[in-house]
Amino acid sequence: MHDDKQTASDGVAPSKKRLGRRGFLATTAAVVGSSAVTGGVNAAPYGGSAHPVPGRIEAENYDTGGQNWSYYDTSSGNTGGAYRSGDVDIETCSEGGYNVGWIEAGEWLTYTMNVESAGTYQVDLRVASGGGGGTVNVESDQTVLSTVDVPGTGGWQTWTTVSTTVELDSGQHVLGISTDTGGFNLNWIEFSSAGGGGGGGGSGTDPYPNLDGNSWNQTWSDEFDSGVDTGTWSYDIGNGQASGLDGWGNNELQSYQQDNVWTENSRLVIEARDETVSDQYGTYDYTSGKIKTQDKRLKQFGRIDVRAKLPRAGGVWPAIWMLGNDIDEATWPDCGEIDIMENFGNDWTTSHSTIHGPGYSGGGGISASYSGPDFTAGFHDYQLTWYQDTIKFWVDGNLVNTITADDVGSNTWAFNDDFYMILNVAIGGTLGATPTPSDYPARMEVDHVRYYDWA
Repeated sequence: MHDDKQTASDGVAPSKKRLGRRGFLATTAAVVGSSAVTGGVNAAPYGGSAHPVPGRIEAENYDTGGQNWSYYDTSSGNTGGAYRSGDVDIETCSEGGYNVGWIEAGEWLTYTMNVESAGTYQVDLRVASGGGGGTVNVESDQTVLSTVDVPGTGGWQTWTTVSTTVELDSGQHVLGISTDTGGFNLNWIEFSSAGGGGGGGGSGTDPYPNLDGNSWNQTWSDEFDSGVDTGTWSYDIGNGQASGLDGWGNNELQSYQQDNVWTENSRLVIEARDETVSDQYGTYDYTSGKIKTQDKRLKQFGRIDVRAKLPRAGGVWPAIWMLGNDIDEATWPDCGEIDIMENFGNDWTTSHSTIHGPGYSGGGGISASYSGPDFTAGFHDYQLTWYQDTIKFWVDGNLVNTITADDVGSNTWAFNDDFYMILNVAIGGTLGATPTPSDYPARMEVDHVRYYDWA
């Protein structure tokens, strides 16, 4: 434990202050050049670089500096005995990696973060509690931005996600995670754009009212506020053999299970897991989820927006896509396929958009890619504008590709019928790469699916 006589590099002892009744003990700002850097003067980013926001911060990667500078822990020593030395309790996590354990009232951690741009951010905290839960404060530069309730989850490794929104200024800041009541465990903190440059918006709002130069009327949406609506969605189960598609036609490794799909915090969750299941056709080392609107909620022409955050795990192949409803999947590609978004090959910064039809399927599909952000670090809008002889793909309002009926030549343009939506996370297969078991479980989260027609 550092004592109060330790001095900053200029020889002046740093003063300390407690933030009202909160547990976040920190020093006053130290000015470096023209930039104010808040937090303990002896603290520094773990690993040498500030955590990027938007993005995920692992709880165990708190700043260096020690007790009273980058953390305050009421118990002596690392009770979990894992990952780092010091007085912060760290243990192996059931979800992979490590978590900070047994957070009690008055304890706190700091993380130097670099905020890409000013705006509203959603903060997700992955928590577990066998001790009744508590409250956690999200702070920036010693100011409490939000206080979140942590429920009792029934076990110290029984995880759930709690969320809030905060306003952040751009640049480098010190994130504080403190608690007034507790205990609970913390696995990670994740920031994603809740508006502005990342696109998106709340229920009923359209952040792209003139997309593709048109005016749009929203005709339907699923905001996932009330569970998975079985009047809209059906589940695919298994590895495809029951449909005559072993490995779903792509040598995929997962068996789809209904239990891998649910709603949480007004979002759809599709979770890929490293777990073994068997059915009458075989045994599978992975499970995941797939839902579709076949014969229930169909769309022909207009605009579709799907706002989602993609999973990050070796071998995953998440997809947001559509098939023609008049011909079942087993007779593909005559039914036509529209891939609004696919992410594969362990390349988290590239989204692929493709059409498939008779004479232009598989490797011959007409495709384009959009690269830039880490699609696993936050939510992004994957969009389609669809006309009788033209399909356009968009990401966050940015045009990815325009495909017309002329582009398929003498082949049939297979996109003038009703189509249904599919959301799934495959594992392995022809595009999914070799899975990394320690990366699982991994989630695709969908904030909403919205259909529009021309105004």
